[in-house]
Amino acid sequence: MFRLFEKRIRAAIQSIRDEAKHREETTPSDVSVEAFNYAAKVIERELDEALRQTERLTPEQYGELHGGVTAQTVTRWIRLGQLEAEEGPNGYLISRDAVRVEKHRKAS
Repeated sequence: MFRLFEKRIRAAIQSIRDEAKHREETTPSDVSVEAFNYAAKVIERELDEALRQTERLTPEQYGELHGGVTAQTVTRWIRLGQLEAEEGPNGYLISRDAVRVEKHRKAS
């Protein structure tokens, strides 16, 4: 569903850029051109950041991205409560930005 929103937002960004180009071609002194281009750039940057923050990785992908550890190690971290993940129908999904937090056992 989010990809549908992404597609529509990117289409809107392109529409803003097209409007800026049209205004620049028809009225070179149109001061709104810079504002249109700036707005398109800001929206695109925010969309890219939102996509990055909401991206979910498999244990294999997370392991490769974060030091080349194995999927088994990542799964163990999840089971030990050291790494937050969602359990989906096909296994764990981990936020790209998730950070492992080591939990130490108390000495007896």
